[in-house]
Amino acid sequence: MNVFVIIYNATLFIILGLSLLLVARYGSKKQNFLWLYLLVTFGFECSAVINWLQFPAVNTDWIYKSYALFCIVFFGIYYSRIFPKTYRNIVVILTLTALIAFASIADYTVQAFEPGIGVLISVFYILLPLLWYVYALHHNLNQKITENPHFWISSALLFWGSFYVFSIYPAKYLYEKDLSFYTVIININYMVAVVMYVLMAIGLLKFKRQKT
Repeated sequence: MNVFVIIYNATLFIILGLSLLLVARYGSKKQNFLWLYLLVTFGFECSAVINWLQFPAVNTDWIYKSYALFCIVFFGIYYSRIFPKTYRNIVVILTLTALIAFASIADYTVQAFEPGIGVLISVFYILLPLLWYVYALHHNLNQKITENPHFWISSALLFWGSFYVFSIYPAKYLYEKDLSFYTVIININYMVAVVMYVLMAIGLLKFKRQKT
């Protein structure tokens, strides 16, 4: 476990703690159940680390496949809760399309994480935030856009998705051809994830300021 993994896990743990602290003070609905996403993410990461330390010969790709499925469902529900009917219908269509695509790509009998799943979750993470930006630009939200917590959550997902969608296939190639450069790409991905969680933390603090 290198320093980038430690930084990533520490950041996730701290932001999960912040989220649960805000839940204890303001309730879970205040942050649109984002604490659940962070808690499940931390749980998946802990499971992967424990499996890697205790059972290194056991393949863990099924964990990440299941996590990708959870993310599709969670953020599909997350965005459907914050949009009015027209935009909500678009979210439902995008989510159902993503679930169908996942079902056609994922194969739990294969001990490998299909790159197509990575592309799918990345595109999903890009489209939902872009939809929110369009909604925010065309509707009066009665506040500066940077004061809206959904701006920061959307920016976090867009930032991660934009990087990952362009790195997944090069990483697969480098894993087979140049393992040292592959490690660099993976470490960068950890740092991108750290930035994503920091942006989410800002969003959590913005939820705190909301009246409802």
